[in-house]
Amino acid sequence: MLPYYLAYGFQEYLKSRISGLDRMIGCSLAPTIQCNLSCKHCYEVDNRISGQKELSLEEFDAIAERLARQGLKHCTLTDGEPLISRDSIAKCESAVGHFWINYIVTNGTQEFIDLPVSYIMSLDGPQKVHDSIRGKGVFEKVKGNLKSAPTDKIWGLCTLNSINYQYIEDTIETAKDLGLRGLMFNWHTPSRLDDPLWIDLEKRNKNIDQILELKIKHPDLIYNEGHVLETMRAPDWTSSCPSRLVPSYDAYGNLKEPCIFGGGICERCGCHVYPALQASIMEGKGTGQFRMIMDHVDKHWAGDGKIFCNVYDRLYRHKH
Repeated sequence: MLPYYLAYGFQEYLKSRISGLDRMIGCSLAPTIQCNLSCKHCYEVDNRISGQKELSLEEFDAIAERLARQGLKHCTLTDGEPLISRDSIAKCESAVGHFWINYIVTNGTQEFIDLPVSYIMSLDGPQKVHDSIRGKGVFEKVKGNLKSAPTDKIWGLCTLNSINYQYIEDTIETAKDLGLRGLMFNWHTPSRLDDPLWIDLEKRNKNIDQILELKIKHPDLIYNEGHVLETMRAPDWTSSCPSRLVPSYDAYGNLKEPCIFGGGICERCGCHVYPALQASIMEGKGTGQFRMIMDHVDKHWAGDGKIFCNVYDRLYRHKH
């Protein structure tokens, strides 16, 4: 039970930090902007700066260290493909050395690295649909890498758009067949009003109804919580989105505003992370993200005989 106690303590820490409404609680860092795919819904394509050099390992490490010293305990490594090169992997290793809990968001086409992280892998649907969005042969590559992965801490993340929004149940079955730990759903956040991939709220609400129904059948697989999905039925939550509490830095070291999307249309936001953050901390309700924290703690902090030393060392370091 000890790891669950620590996870509960982490949630209490988040509550205490968010109460001031001006304190950061986690961050998103980009080890690289480079990617081997050109996915149709990628928000990073417009954020690439021609001719600008990415942060060196030392520069990246300096940002991570600064944020950790400010008290941040969680880091999500995303944007480009974090596992695409030795340099980007080295930056991931650097982040792991600074933060208590780390997620790596990956397209799954690169070999999974044995790091104390939780992986969030993109899954857009069954093979035909997935490849229609990401490229021919991508699904088979992902399938092979999952079989040889050195960890089972791999979750799926499906971003629903006009191409795949009708394949929710098929995507769930695909996630089961792939052996993923769980599955979460997002909706495509557009950067312009005429984005053909955006689906309107009427379609989103039908998606939500379907996901809620399927959660009854797959309670341990679908990680979106019901109260978070209900929040996302209308854009009202976006006016108080706590994105400022989770600063995002691009691969060049620039702070992205107002959030990781760096310019998406807030009223059409489909990101489940910030509604979940509001619900789990401000309202004190458990979420799939919190369950992921507990799963992460289970593997990486428990059973190695060093848990008390690790926790003491990290607490001492951040207090002094």
